[in-house]
Amino acid sequence: MRNQEFIFGAMFQYSNKLQNIGDRVFGDISMKQWFLLAAIHAIALEHPGLSEVADFIGYSRQNVKKIALQLESAGLVVLQKDKDDKRFTRISMTPACHQYLKTREPDEERLMKQLFRNFSATELDVLAQLMYKLGDNITTMDAEISK
Repeated sequence: MRNQEFIFGAMFQYSNKLQNIGDRVFGDISMKQWFLLAAIHAIALEHPGLSEVADFIGYSRQNVKKIALQLESAGLVVLQKDKDDKRFTRISMTPACHQYLKTREPDEERLMKQLFRNFSATELDVLAQLMYKLGDNITTMDAEISK
């Protein structure tokens, strides 16, 4: 049980530390804002809805909207009501956002290299497999609790 407790606590601790590091390294937008942009890109829909993005990253729709409004005021995203359903808000990255993310790539690569510098390729493969497995368990727990 001790390993499970350590891992559970460490996930929160590491998440907070990574957010603080990222906020200091990339002072112009927060890690939460960056994560939202990464999710929009990863969903691979041209104009995903706020609810789709929220479901994808595990944030509430209200939290996604709050972060999206901050990004919109910075000129990095555009929020638009769906033309067929005005209750549905879509989010799109602007050309300025794509350019901004391109300028961050070298710093992001350096951050990833530093974070995983002591890991072999095999260790990274194992860690990725374990993270997928943990993610599946979390998804199952969420579905069970939501019933």
